[in-house]
Amino acid sequence: MKKLKQCINQNKNYILGTIVLFLFLFYCSTKLCMNVAPDEYMRYDIPLFIYHHSYLPQGNEKEILNAIWGFSYGFTPYLPSLISVFFMKIASIFTTNTVHLLIAARLTSVFAGALTFFVCCKIGEEIFNHRLTIYLFSIFVSLLPQFMYLSLYLNNDSFSIFTTALIVYGWIKGIKTNWHYKWCIFLGISIGLCALTYYNAYGFILCSIIIYFVSCYKKKIDLKTFLKKGMLIAIFAFIVAGWFFIRNAMIHNGDFLGMNSMYACGEKYAKQGYQLSQRSTYQNQGISLFSMIFGTDWLMTTIKSFICATGYMQNIISGKRFYLYLMIILLGIIMMVIALKRKCQLRFKFENYFVISLILCILIPFILSIKYSYSIDYQPQGRYVMSILIPIALFMSVGYEYLSKLIEDKYKIKMKYSELAMIIIYILLFIICYISYVVVCFGDKII
Repeated sequence: MKKLKQCINQNKNYILGTIVLFLFLFYCSTKLCMNVAPDEYMRYDIPLFIYHHSYLPQGNEKEILNAIWGFSYGFTPYLPSLISVFFMKIASIFTTNTVHLLIAARLTSVFAGALTFFVCCKIGEEIFNHRLTIYLFSIFVSLLPQFMYLSLYLNNDSFSIFTTALIVYGWIKGIKTNWHYKWCIFLGISIGLCALTYYNAYGFILCSIIIYFVSCYKKKIDLKTFLKKGMLIAIFAFIVAGWFFIRNAMIHNGDFLGMNSMYACGEKYAKQGYQLSQRSTYQNQGISLFSMIFGTDWLMTTIKSFICATGYMQNIISGKRFYLYLMIILLGIIMMVIALKRKCQLRFKFENYFVISLILCILIPFILSIKYSYSIDYQPQGRYVMSILIPIALFMSVGYEYLSKLIEDKYKIKMKYSELAMIIIYILLFIICYISYVVVCFGDKII
């Protein structure tokens, strides 16, 4: 009990921020209309099915098959939906009203969005020299309008970003403690949670292997210890996620990921003209990948909708607001490059392998999204690359801490004022986007 009180006291500001953010997200989640929440109507079918039947779907049940696309999300990992069932069951003790059940299901994303702020504070605490930079980093993540929007309704994205934050925290604590057993277990669980959410975040799983291997080599950890701790990470990742992929392999003839089975189901049950084989893609038209990326609005639309796009891409950020966000991001990253080149001192050393891993975590989602748009369905959407948010925000925050130091050295303006100004600007910009793009999606009836 004494340790718990001490822990709460040490993190009281982080906890307070998390509670405030949770209340704000929860309020908004009770106002957001379902028909403007991308894919929620299909995502919600999964927890609703489990809620009514008390068993997991195989994916091809008629009750959850989409009438147009002919498939469901029951083939691929859906941990957020499973957690939603838990909240729905609790809510059903008091009410079975359809609106209240939907709000209960959305709690998974709401909690994920709020808890991401807390985890980012803990990450920042391990990296940055100044407390305001910790909050700046956490705000960069939590108050990006698109992430805030994704934290309002049932989807895999919000929870996926939460798991990537856990993984990054596990990397840092693991490296700092020479991979203490506690942090090996923590990382393994985080990897397992990530594996059960969204494929586009799997770059973090790959980079976990890279970071573990290289950091152990640099720290000269002996082979026996290296294998023992590596196995511990793998075992806990398997305990958390393995059951789903084994089950998929058993019921879908070895298709443990479920993707091929999902597409096959779509071919069989989709409305005429919506089958994958009948879609007109850039690939089957013989148009080059280069032409798709740079000859269309794919890149710009992806970047814009990564920052803010609500509804089914109807309300997408543009004009001065977009360019201001772009300037904030680019300035932070440019200053980060300068900071690392000049070997800026942080509480955690950004060694080359760590930086390369973060860059890979940015590139891999883009590559997967490009592949999907090119060969399956042209959809330049920022939510498909949202897993890049933590690395991007980390790079930006390193840059702004260094910029604040330069301003202090040259103009004698204390660092805290520069960082506070950046926090205020970012919050004001968020409020403007919230009013312009999020509130317009609210309604008196959410279903």
